[in-house]
Amino acid sequence: GTVEIKMEQVKGKTNCSEDNSETSYASHKFQHGFYHKVKDNLGNEAFVCDESQHQQNNGKKTLSSSMPSPRQTVPVCVRIQAKPEKMTFSNVTTTDDVYQRIQEVIELQSKYRLSTLYKRQWRERSEKNNDMNIDKKKKGVNDEKDENRKSCKGWDGKSSSSTSTFTVAQFNALAEGLSSSSSSPKMPFPPSSKKFPGGEYGGFTSVPHPETSLNFDLRKWRILEVLLGGGISAMNCNDDDNKVKNNSGEITNRQHKNPTKLPLKQQQSPPLPPFDIIAIEEIDHYHNFFQPILSKFFGYDSFFIPKPSSPSTKLGWYSDGCAIFYKKDMFELVSKKEGIYNVGTQVYLILTLRHKESGQVLVVAATHLKAKNDEMNEKIRTAQAIQLYEMVSHIADEVREKTWPIRKKKRGAGDDRSVARNNISAENVNGLMEGNGKPVERDNEKNICQSMTPIIMMGDFNADPTGEGKTCIKSVNSKPHSSPLLPRLCSAYPINSSSMFTTWKTRGANTVKRVIDYIFFHGDLGQAVICRDENVINGTMVDKNGEMKRPYSIVGGNVAMQCTHVLDVPKENEMETELLPGFRYPSDHILIGAKFKMGCFQSSL
Repeated sequence: GTVEIKMEQVKGKTNCSEDNSETSYASHKFQHGFYHKVKDNLGNEAFVCDESQHQQNNGKKTLSSSMPSPRQTVPVCVRIQAKPEKMTFSNVTTTDDVYQRIQEVIELQSKYRLSTLYKRQWRERSEKNNDMNIDKKKKGVNDEKDENRKSCKGWDGKSSSSTSTFTVAQFNALAEGLSSSSSSPKMPFPPSSKKFPGGEYGGFTSVPHPETSLNFDLRKWRILEVLLGGGISAMNCNDDDNKVKNNSGEITNRQHKNPTKLPLKQQQSPPLPPFDIIAIEEIDHYHNFFQPILSKFFGYDSFFIPKPSSPSTKLGWYSDGCAIFYKKDMFELVSKKEGIYNVGTQVYLILTLRHKESGQVLVVAATHLKAKNDEMNEKIRTAQAIQLYEMVSHIADEVREKTWPIRKKKRGAGDDRSVARNNISAENVNGLMEGNGKPVERDNEKNICQSMTPIIMMGDFNADPTGEGKTCIKSVNSKPHSSPLLPRLCSAYPINSSSMFTTWKTRGANTVKRVIDYIFFHGDLGQAVICRDENVINGTMVDKNGEMKRPYSIVGGNVAMQCTHVLDVPKENEMETELLPGFRYPSDHILIGAKFKMGCFQSSL
């Protein structure tokens, strides 16, 4: 059967029990899984689920017949920490202590090499920041792809209601188990494999002084520095958008210059973390470090799901997985969905959050898709990406339906299906368009926008955006894909730019520079309209039988969320010779970030 382990954190301590914990901050279920409490080689308490075989898909066919089927059974080994680190939290009792510890690590590493983080800035998202995978059309051509590109560009900024801003970040943190030495005295478990992929230190053998730069006791503080906005200059946009209330109710700026570059005595008050929602992959010290420290000192709630078969466990380390952190003074949890994909052993985490100030609900997802750059794994990634987007869209539909129940009118069957698919009431639809397709006054504009459910989908997709046989990113970022009624997602960043990268590293003799981390979003366009006997659904004309007939031009609409800024990546001439990771950055991936504005925006088309 299924055994669920639950852990509850009470007043800085973590109590663990099976099945009957009254309050849990993490729970993980695996079929045929049995968790037992153990002590690792270092004497720390841990929960372990270890078995030789795990029936992942219950014999269900998950890939098309044209695709080779992957293994249907995979060994399961999950290891998660039971308690926060005693040493860390006995010496860190205030926010100032956290910044002080980060500063001490920087100073220690600076004895070997320059160790300040790469400088980053927020840049306004302009036309150059839009999806670039769509070939330019000849002037005067107006088709569905052109309109989709315009919709990704954003809106004219005119809002009929007040707006609220928030920022998100996507970061693959580089797990300790994938960047450590096989002879490390800190290895918590005996390795089951003597072969370390890529060699020592995860193959990052060109990194200078890896015993210091990749030492996780130090590197975890540099990862924390990145998550807290280290290296990021003050927002170069409207200051009013960055003023928030601190815990005392006073208005203060969200961001300051890098807090770790100033002595604490020169800091009037600790800066607030710049990110309101953070998606993290390859996080293998969630329970004992990142969750307790970000919760206690920086006001984040969070959830985590470990991989059922992490490569780290074979090498003698804890399981890594995906986590989502969100500021609990800004968002509240509505629902959570987590699991393993139908194909492969990768995991996903989906949170439905309500923005407290505006009441707007949005769906946020984090994932880490199948690795290895070959045809078979690209097909697996594509199947995983489609499954994730369909799940996220289904959750968004459910939220809309609960928020604004459908009011069916006496129309054709196709009309009702059009309204139901978009979960906007017929009354609200008629508020947008008259029967002849001409726009009318938007008396219900605010209500319509509040009924929309924006989507943000982040993660390490392990997939290049373009190229022969590259179908994963196109499956959610271009049309058509397997679910033609779903609109394509927009990328916050340009995904086919020569200067853009999210990972740039040397492993052994191979150097790769790629874009594989993404922040996808959809503002939930209010483009469902009823035109006589035909239904227009998100850019495609559909007849009463649900058959697509022809594309159409968007003539107007609303959006509940728009992306206004992105966090730039380091300049190429600033990068260390050894690239990533190193003394100037603690991971082989660069954190990417985006700023969003919620409200009720009119299309500029």
